[in-house]
Amino acid sequence: MGESPLRVLLIENHAGDAAIVQGLLPEPELSGFDFILDDGKGGALAITDQHPIDVVLLDLPDEGASDMISALQARTHSRPMVILRQDEIELPDPVAGGPANLDYLVKGKFDGLALCRTLRHAVESSRLKEQIKALTLTDELTGLQSRRGLTILGRHQLCLANRTGCGATMIYIDIHNMGWINENLGRAEGDQAILDTTAILRKTFRASDVIARVAGDEFAVLALETGRVPAEVFERRIEKNIETFIFAADRPYEIELNIGAAYFDPDRPCTVDELILLADQVMVDRSLAKRSSVAA
Repeated sequence: MGESPLRVLLIENHAGDAAIVQGLLPEPELSGFDFILDDGKGGALAITDQHPIDVVLLDLPDEGASDMISALQARTHSRPMVILRQDEIELPDPVAGGPANLDYLVKGKFDGLALCRTLRHAVESSRLKEQIKALTLTDELTGLQSRRGLTILGRHQLCLANRTGCGATMIYIDIHNMGWINENLGRAEGDQAILDTTAILRKTFRASDVIARVAGDEFAVLALETGRVPAEVFERRIEKNIETFIFAADRPYEIELNIGAAYFDPDRPCTVDELILLADQVMVDRSLAKRSSVAA
C-alpha cells in the first residue's frame, strides 16, 4: 500500500485561480497531494481541527501579508507554508525573526513540477526540523530527556510550582561504580548499567516527574509537589527498587548510586540550572561524607 496523499490547505479567495493551481497537479492518487480549499473565510481552517494538514498553500493578498502569515501559522500549529506571491510584495524575513517554515513561489512563473517539488520540500524540511528537535531533547540510549530537554521542560515545571506555591525537588544521581563496570566488564555492560538505572528511576518516580540523563552516568529528576524531602528519603526509595531489580535481572554487577536533592522554594525562586547545581553539590557532599565515614 502506498503512502497517503499529503494534505494541502489551499487558501485562495478567487475560485478561478484555485482551479488553476489545483489543475497543475493530477488526482491525489497520482500526484500525492489532496487539496482542502479555503476561500479566505476560514471554513477550511475549522476542518483542520479534525483532519490535520501537512502544508499550507497561500495566495498572498496585496496588503497585510505579514499579519496574515503570522495568524495562519498560529492557527495551523506552525505547519510549513508555501506562499504564492507577486514579485513586488514585501514578505517577512524569517532570519530577522519572521515566521519559520516558509517557502515562496512567484505567480505565473511556476509549473506543476515546481509546485510539486516545493510542496514536498516544505513538508520534508519541516519534518526533519521536528526530528532534529526531538533528538536534541531526548537521550538516544535511554529515551529519557536530555540535559536540554530537562532545562526546557524544567522551566515550565518551575513556573507551575511558582504559580501553585507547591514547590519542587531536583534530585541529582550518578552511578558510583560506573568506572569499575566499564573497566572490568566492558562498555556494553556499562551501557546496560545505564539502562538498568533508567528502569529503576522510572519505577521510583511518577510519570509526571521529569527524568533526564544529563551526562554519561549522571541523571537528574525534577519532581513537583514534593515538599522539603531530604535526599535520604529518595535514596531509600531508589535503593529498595535497586535490590528488587538486580535480584530479578541477575546482573554481573551491583548498581551503586550517589544521590543529592535540592528543594525549589516558590518564595525564593531560582533557575533550572541553579537548582541542578545545588542538587549536584549536595550529591558530592554526601558522597564525600560516606567515604570519610567508611575510611574512619
